[in-house]
Amino acid sequence: ADRERGSVYIGTFITDRNTSARVDSDAGNPGTDVDLEGDLGLKASTSVVRAGGDFWISRRQRLDLSYFDLSRNASRTIDKTINFDDRTYPINTVVSTHNQMTITKLDYTFAFLTRDNWFFGVDAGLYVMKLGLSLNAPTRGTFSTQSLTAPLPVVGFRGEYGINDRWTLRGSFQWFGVD
Repeated sequence: ADRERGSVYIGTFITDRNTSARVDSDAGNPGTDVDLEGDLGLKASTSVVRAGGDFWISRRQRLDLSYFDLSRNASRTIDKTINFDDRTYPINTVVSTHNQMTITKLDYTFAFLTRDNWFFGVDAGLYVMKLGLSLNAPTRGTFSTQSLTAPLPVVGFRGEYGINDRWTLRGSFQWFGVD
């Protein structure tokens, strides 16, 4: 009965990524498998800001919305030849890389177990990822970019326990995947 009706939050988390990509040419020639961290120098671990909020529609139904930006940039002299989207970046070329990755998440929770100071429920929703990868070799006059928007379904569990009037323990587990 005393559960908050909604909330707005801002926070940060630390990522640890291991990302690879390949962009084939329009003519069907295979691109090079590229390790974005190892080959192009993008940081694997970054601190990311996340903003969002939630709103209880009823005692058992809740909506959550959040946004975070995992984009990163790097510049490195490459130690292998990279074929990327009809362009060739030869060994020992300085390549500037921009990897865009933003996520907007909307999900719905149904709290099938609910009491005065706690709830547990299932949630389902959608992650909308905007992905982009740009390679630029200014000394060679070579630039290429590819992007896509990927809506990804997400499923999981969410719970909350009110320890007292001032402290609440919240947790969730969500699963989604990109290949």
